[in-house]
Amino acid sequence: MAQNTGRSLVPHVWLPPADEEPIAAEVPPHEILGVAPNASESEIRNTFREKAKVAHPDNSGSTAEFRRIKDAYEAMTNGRPEGER
Repeated sequence: MAQNTGRSLVPHVWLPPADEEPIAAEVPPHEILGVAPNASESEIRNTFREKAKVAHPDNSGSTAEFRRIKDAYEAMTNGRPEGER
């Protein structure tokens, strides 16, 4: 008889968190943030901060929505940290 090691016999399969929705059609980052495609960096940053504050998981927001906003912000700022812009 096999000894119970406390491990599952089923291999671990990664599943996304339940609050994440499947990725649908790609939405342009400026539409996610609600800014014009040619918006200034300060307008992008200010809009991101407003939306991130509401969607942040610590403020009862959705992790998926926060990640979506963060990814849109990074795409519009070319992924550079704030000090390097």
